[in-house]
Amino acid sequence: VFENEEYVLPIPTEEGLLFCGWYDEDGNVWEKGVYSFEEDINLYAKWVDSSNYQLGVCQNSSETHTYRSIKKYLGSESVVVIPTHDELGKEINYIEFAAFSKNEYIEKVYFGYTIKELDVSCFSECVNLTEVYLGKNIIDLGFYAFKSCSSLSYVYFPEGLSSTGLYTFHNCVSLESIEFPSSIDRIGANLFQGCSNLSNLSIREGGRLTSVNNCIMRNNTLLVGCKNSIIPSNTEWIDDYAFYMVKFENEIILPDTLKYIDKGAFYSTSGLNKIVIPISVV
Repeated sequence: VFENEEYVLPIPTEEGLLFCGWYDEDGNVWEKGVYSFEEDINLYAKWVDSSNYQLGVCQNSSETHTYRSIKKYLGSESVVVIPTHDELGKEINYIEFAAFSKNEYIEKVYFGYTIKELDVSCFSECVNLTEVYLGKNIIDLGFYAFKSCSSLSYVYFPEGLSSTGLYTFHNCVSLESIEFPSSIDRIGANLFQGCSNLSNLSIREGGRLTSVNNCIMRNNTLLVGCKNSIIPSNTEWIDDYAFYMVKFENEIILPDTLKYIDKGAFYSTSGLNKIVIPISVV
């Protein structure tokens, strides 16, 4: 690609291969689109063997779109890069139910920019999976998508990702720290249910949600906490299941500003010898 030229990145096709995107020399992915470069740059096409994937066609979860999908992963690679296009150059947008479930080879997963939805349990019980790099265009992280991935210790949430699913990381006991992007606007209930070692929660600055004392907040509402959370002094509302199944290590003090404790906020927690509910709670 030459400097000062406007260039439309093509979607190449190759028999027996699935396209995964254009990458520069630093490993950064370049999405499809029109670019104008100020200097010469080398871009490289990344491919994967199509025999590792059983593809299909399905409707999305709300049955409003028809997607090209991954029905089943058949490979044994330790590092999986999710393809963005099929052999005909059509976008792959959906990962179907249990498509990668119980695969014992996978250690890292990189999602392509075309993936929009993950179905239920699509990576559940991948016991050797340690790192997940989500794509920014995902609009639905499916129920139990990474359930019981017992070695999962790192999840990258990119800028652009706006919402999470329900129970997505259920029983991911090796997760200790999570940083959300500033673009996140909605966090699904019970996202980290059973993540007994989760101790640090943060969110990058500049968005509608904030992080305070290992709590994710929307204004004065506490959305989700972890075992090292200290409830902010201005909290007025604790959301439903905010601390569901958390194993506390510190004393929890509810501030006098608190007005509402939603259903299941402290359901099935442990480590709390006593909790004093202020008279301001209705």
